[in-house]
Formats: sequence, structure tokens, C-alpha cells
Amino acid sequence: GKIADHICEEAPVWEAWTGTWESGKYYYLTDKYTLTETILIEAGQTLNLCLNGFAFEGAADVNRMFNVYGVLNICDHKDEHGNYSGRVVGNYDPANGNLKTGSVFYVQNRTNAVFNLYGGTLTCTTTMTNGGIGGLSGAFKMYDGTITGGKVTGKGGNLMLESVNAKVFVYGGTITAGVAADGGNVYIKGIGNLTVDGGTI
Repeated sequence: GKIADHICEEAPVWEAWTGTWESGKYYYLTDKYTLTETILIEAGQTLNLCLNGFAFEGAADVNRMFNVYGVLNICDHKDEHGNYSGRVVGNYDPANGNLKTGSVFYVQNRTNAVFNLYGGTLTCTTTMTNGGIGGLSGAFKMYDGTITGGKVTGKGGNLMLESVNAKVFVYGGTITAGVAADGGNVYIKGIGNLTVDGGTI
């Protein structure tokens, strides 16, 4: 049912993240990492990333951290207290870039793009015009973890569903503390689909 098909402990072979990647392989952070350019996941590609308790941060001039047309899987290990300490942090500052959307994740392929969150915290720390997970015309599936702190001047602080094909499934975890003119945590444009079968919004 709603048990994740991919969690950190089930991956066969892990490789340390260096900034370059190959589709289908499994990577883990060994320290804080600062992203200096958008990661593009093409249709048919899969990126598996374990935060491993560290921070994966975007530089101030990185408008989008992940542009997803294929599959993105993010997980994390819980600490001794049972909490996730790994995090993805968008630090985009419109003053340093040409565009002002600034979403941490864009999930854009209408039928095949999927972002699966199994653990960790996703945080967007700057004011933007789209949600921390924006441009949704694919699928976002949340099994655990936290999405928090999306601050936007428009709609959908943490999640912005922009298409009839957009599908969000929340099976666990927490979506909280989003700030927006409309839809602080989640904004659904048109007839996008939101299914909540666990977790907290």
C-alpha cells in the first residue's frame, strides 16, 4: 500500500555525492553541500539522494535547485532521537538572479515526472513568486519528512499545483509554516489533485 518502495536502508550500493551523478545510482551526502547550478533530471532518468543528516543548500543565485522531468527520490537517516536532521535548503535571493520564481523543486513532466520524499526537511528561506515545490504538472509523493518555511508573494507557500495533471499524495510527514497571499501551505490551481491519507498539513 503506502509503504515506500525506496528507503535509505534498502538501497543496494551507495556512492558519496560529489556533485556529478548517473541515472539509477544511489548517492549520499558526506558533508554539507552547496549547489551552484540547477540539477536537471531528464525524462527517463532517476536520481536517488540520501541526505544522511547533512544540508543540501542552494546558492543565492540558483533559481531552481531541481528541475524534474524524470524521477527524484530523497531520503534521510533519523538521528538517535528519531528525528531527521538532513535538509534541503533553498537560499535563492531574487537580487542575485534574473528570474524570481525561485522554487526549490520544479516537477514538470505531465505524466512521468515524480518527486518522492521519504525523509528529511525541505526549506525555502526566501520570498519568491512560486511555492517551494512549484510548477507541479507531474506527481509529488510524500511518505515522511517535513516541508516548511515557503514564503511567496503569490500563491502556494510550500506547494503550488499548476496543472490538471498535477498530483500530490501525502501519506505521512508534515507540511507547515508556509506563507503566501493565497494558500499558505498548498495552492491548487484549476483541478489539480491532492490526496491526503496521513501526515499533517
